[in-house]
Amino acid sequence: MQLSGNKQDWSKYYGLFSILSNPSIFGGDINAKADKKKRFSLIRLSKYTIDGVLHFTYETPINVSKYPVVLQDNANIKVEFFKFNKEASSASEQNSAEEPDIESNNSFSAQVSIKELRQAADEIMTSLKSRKDQFFCELAQSILERLNIFDFITDSPEGEDFQVIFFNHKRNCEEFHKIRIRSNMSHLYLVGSNRASNFKYDIVNVKLSNPETSKINSFGDNETGSLERLSEIERLGGKLKYRTIEGKFFLSGLMLIDMQMPKILAEMIKNFYTGEKVTIKDLTEELNEINMFKVKSDLIEKSRIYEFKIRQFLYACACGMKPTKTWRGNGYNHGFFYIDKNGDMIFYDPTDKELMEKFLFNNTRLCIANEDKSKFGQIEKEDGQWLFKLNLEIRFT
Repeated sequence: MQLSGNKQDWSKYYGLFSILSNPSIFGGDINAKADKKKRFSLIRLSKYTIDGVLHFTYETPINVSKYPVVLQDNANIKVEFFKFNKEASSASEQNSAEEPDIESNNSFSAQVSIKELRQAADEIMTSLKSRKDQFFCELAQSILERLNIFDFITDSPEGEDFQVIFFNHKRNCEEFHKIRIRSNMSHLYLVGSNRASNFKYDIVNVKLSNPETSKINSFGDNETGSLERLSEIERLGGKLKYRTIEGKFFLSGLMLIDMQMPKILAEMIKNFYTGEKVTIKDLTEELNEINMFKVKSDLIEKSRIYEFKIRQFLYACACGMKPTKTWRGNGYNHGFFYIDKNGDMIFYDPTDKELMEKFLFNNTRLCIANEDKSKFGQIEKEDGQWLFKLNLEIRFT
């Protein structure tokens, strides 16, 4: 059976094969570029599957005293698979966030050559750079099947794609990280669209009749029709006033970050749909100019208070806050491999919170989701009041 997947699916295995075959990687800077002062070399990698955990180690231990680590094509990686003890896990009724029991016996071991991994990574990258939505990689699949991997499912307790032990050349020490692959080879979303991320606005300063609302709702299509409808509401003298957020979990999570965060985002979203700016950075500058909370100008200039709050929100999203789930403020702080549109890969260290925040702030934008799918962009009546919903969707630039 062919393993067919999209660009995000195959990016996970490109990241896996690439780091195993070329174990040295640069850290990233705030502009999604390599920072050559931050150097890391892989010592060991582990990956969860549905049935157990795979451990990858170099048959000949690598010399991490030099950077970069160069491996010959004929070098091998030793792979050991340890099977989960499902009976023990079921009997103890372990919490899903805990690691499953592992049987003491080694289920199997295998070898994969560096040459094979590099060829498989090249095969995947060729397809990633094409315009195909779904594709199959023959060599990559043959390697995965030898490793008892038959799908794209991330089956680790905390959702990481794999775990690594790196040698940090700057700190001169080994570090353990849980890694997620984030590929910008196609649209990469930080906040995906759904009904829970809809913001509700009362339509004020204008009285609308039922025929008028029906006429306005007929404007445009389900992709950008909301822009035409907003333009018509504005032409009639109407204004949008923030009411609430459709998703109660999302509302409570935002208020946990800051009690005013829903209002700040509501203003940003409204400005996006009615203006020309699209990036998070530019829209935040617009918040500075509007200064909705009448903050003293010197506090905006010196402390960048609106930027600080938006950065906190973006970081929470990177740590696992989602519109559809309860957020307690203590999500999983994963590192990640970021693959840019040219196919270059860099590493973001999760312990550098300020860098991560600035990276997210500089490299994300708002976009318009499908209106039918997320149920927004139409004039509706609720509790006798006309309202309009706008959706929040954030992706990387």
